[in-house]
Amino acid sequence: MAIGARDSAVYALAFVERILAAAERVVEFPRSGRPVPEADDTTIRAVLCQSFRIIYRIRDGGDSAQRIRTATAGAPQVRLLTGG
Repeated sequence: MAIGARDSAVYALAFVERILAAAERVVEFPRSGRPVPEADDTTIRAVLCQSFRIIYRIRDGGDSAQRIRTATAGAPQVRLLTGG
């Protein structure tokens, strides 16, 4: 394996770990995210992780992360999936 490819794998793993840590914080502190203004629903929130947004909905039994997208991708079409 080339050195560049190995480094890329290391950086990719570190990035995934940061995304997962941000999602775990949402579970512990569901109101820590900001409301998503384009959703026009205060239960739909987002936290930033580098240039990505983790969009989730606060529900009465907990929350569920619905989508991860780049923050620079423009206004998302907020289409929530049923989550666990």
